[in-house]
Amino acid sequence: MALAQRMVDAVGPDTPPAERESRRVHLVRSYVFAGRHADAVELAEQIRVEGFVVPATAASLARTMYSAGLVIGDDALVQRWLDVWEEQDANPASALAARARYAADRGDAHATLAAVRALPTTTLNALGEEVRRIELLHEEIWALVRLGDRRRALKVAAAAVDAGVAPGAPGALGVLLGHERTVALASRLDERLWGEYVTRCVMDATDETRTFLRWMHEARPGDAKVLAAVALLRPTLSLEEAVEWSVDLRRHGAAEQCPLVAFAADVRVEPRIRALAGALAWSAYRDERGLAGLEEALALVPAGTEAALLAELEVVAPGLVGAA
Repeated sequence: MALAQRMVDAVGPDTPPAERESRRVHLVRSYVFAGRHADAVELAEQIRVEGFVVPATAASLARTMYSAGLVIGDDALVQRWLDVWEEQDANPASALAARARYAADRGDAHATLAAVRALPTTTLNALGEEVRRIELLHEEIWALVRLGDRRRALKVAAAAVDAGVAPGAPGALGVLLGHERTVALASRLDERLWGEYVTRCVMDATDETRTFLRWMHEARPGDAKVLAAVALLRPTLSLEEAVEWSVDLRRHGAAEQCPLVAFAADVRVEPRIRALAGALAWSAYRDERGLAGLEEALALVPAGTEAALLAELEVVAPGLVGAA
């Protein structure tokens, strides 16, 4: 920053306007990197008010100040420099993409959609960087759903899938599109995208992502990748999810991976859940592994909670505990 300051101080009457502007912009950038945002804002505003000399330099300054505005949380600053960026850049694609993302973060669906729709399918910005509209799929789908156009949102997502592009993270995509549309979209996935989404479901493992995996199963019942993913996700499942997946796994010949049995046998699981899972596995499938887990769990139930658990067990497996 000291060097940048000396370069500005050395500006004289004979310094070309473009060089003077470049040095001052470099100092602004140095201020931002040093965390001196107030100084950066002040100098950048001086440059803007005086009028820009070289559009490319102005666009570079706008990028810097847009980022600074995000850091300090100044909406007016962000909007002002987005405008400058879009006006001064030889190709405003990067500015439009930034505007779309910022508008989406602020919950402004109309502004998001307007910025996305102003973008070409693919282009090169003034720096030679490729900007693709498809990189804003999540923002576009979100905006369409927010504005009530779920049908169009599905079309946009489907077009991306047909082009071999993932239209968003599984959990967020499922929340945006809903059950039926997500199943319809999943049915269009090619093998590469299918495997990618299964992997992302395992890596994320949130409630929303597990729901997305369930809907993938509806699109391709018995898919080996999905069933294998369920086995990996077993520690994250609720008891209700374990019941549902146990039916599907057994239906498709994967009884060895039954989540209910796994719950019943897992010493890390709460005794109550182990007992209920074991009882369900025995009651529904006569799986002796479940019965063994139930017996182990009953011996670990905290004092004072036995009666409540026995009442629950009587509901899910009438007469089982007394017989055991």
